[in-house]
Amino acid sequence: MTPKNLIRLLCFLLISLSAAPLFAKTIHILYFNDFHGQVTEDNKNPGMEKFASVVKAQEKKYPNYILVAGGDNYQGSIISNLTYGEPVNAMMNYLNVSASAVGNHDFDWTMKWFPTWQQQGHFAYLAANIFTQKTHQPVNFAKPYIIVNRDGIKIAIIGLSTTETPFTTIHTNVANLEFQTAEKAAQGWIDYLNSGRDKAGKPDAIIALTHIASKQTNGEIKGKEISSLIKNTKGFDAILSAHSHQPVAGKLDNMPILQAYAYGRDLGDLILTFNAQNKLVKVTPTLTQIYKHKKNIKLDPQMTKVYNQYYDKFKQQMSVEIGEATRTLQAEKKGERSPLGHWVCQVIKEQTGAQITLQNEGFFRHDLMKGPITLGRLYQLFPFDNTAVVLNMTGQDIKQAIEHGLNDDMIDATQYAGMSFEQKNKKVISMMLDDGTPIKMDQYYTVATSNFMQGNGDGYQFSTMKQVSVHPKIIRDIIEDYIKAKKQIP
Repeated sequence: MTPKNLIRLLCFLLISLSAAPLFAKTIHILYFNDFHGQVTEDNKNPGMEKFASVVKAQEKKYPNYILVAGGDNYQGSIISNLTYGEPVNAMMNYLNVSASAVGNHDFDWTMKWFPTWQQQGHFAYLAANIFTQKTHQPVNFAKPYIIVNRDGIKIAIIGLSTTETPFTTIHTNVANLEFQTAEKAAQGWIDYLNSGRDKAGKPDAIIALTHIASKQTNGEIKGKEISSLIKNTKGFDAILSAHSHQPVAGKLDNMPILQAYAYGRDLGDLILTFNAQNKLVKVTPTLTQIYKHKKNIKLDPQMTKVYNQYYDKFKQQMSVEIGEATRTLQAEKKGERSPLGHWVCQVIKEQTGAQITLQNEGFFRHDLMKGPITLGRLYQLFPFDNTAVVLNMTGQDIKQAIEHGLNDDMIDATQYAGMSFEQKNKKVISMMLDDGTPIKMDQYYTVATSNFMQGNGDGYQFSTMKQVSVHPKIIRDIIEDYIKAKKQIP
């Protein structure tokens, strides 16, 4: 080859390499999950004004974006709870959310709200694995999937809910529903989409939008249900996770996984890169840690108007001081009873007259900080409208409840009062009441718990229980009355 021809060849290669990215297309799937109605800035939570500001900046930066949510959008604050999610829907509409997975706590106020939420928020709920028990047909409040077109790229998004839903919401609210395993429902829709039978044609990528848990420790991603989904399906290009309130960005069995923490603290960005033939060549899950720099984030003016509208309506109720905490009570203590858990269980025990109180760790959402306790803060601490029930339970059931918390990493330690126990290798070897009386396996004891746990919430099983009474007030109101009476706690 002559020097002249060699120079021509090198120039051609340089031009080709520099031009290649011009033909590539990048789609950004922006993602948040488990927002739980946290519209007010507080501690790590950015609130709706700052969260919207970050999302809008990303949407402006990446015109070919799709914004989706992982479910559990509403339940969790006084403003959202008292309006059944209205300000959250205003935010979702403003941010152009395309779809949401169905979370377990989206059923807390019964199924009747799904049509209203979708109408107000202008998004679609997706759930391919929820069916009615009577007809075995898909539910009518959610679609199995949607296909979104961005710059000629067709992205199919299949919705999937956790099979834990019947045990992580009020059971009676979903008693008429059937939750298939995610993999059983998903593969049929993957095959359907890949066959090109949808009117939009065969998609260029298929994403799972789920309310299914994952956890990442030192780069390693785990999750029993999500692992099964990956192992038993073929055709997903990435999975969006939720439910466990964890920051997750990486791969599990070579499958890209993304979960954006919770409460708007992170914003996920699933970056899909396609070549000139619209073939997916790269998937990159990333997280923007909003909570770490939220002090420097400007408020979104449109969302400030919306927030002030609702804040002004409820500020008097939110700001009512009902008492004072003389010290901070921590809500979570990994693998153990937390200070807040112990105190609340003691209050319930005292107010119901039971010998023992058992509560699930997930009931406690935030730390109780030292200082004034407002009604708004109380809703953040205890957002769920669970009632207190008193049961007659055997020592064997009490033992199983304690061991369930010790051995299930997803729910953490059972909170309790009125008793103590010794354990070895996560097996209870002895239990006693506070007065030192040993708890016998075949003897009955009065135990205060919640209607959530009574209905097998979080997988608790009280096989020999006998219901004694239902307290006339929900647990949050019991705690409110106690604080008002004592003025200072604990």
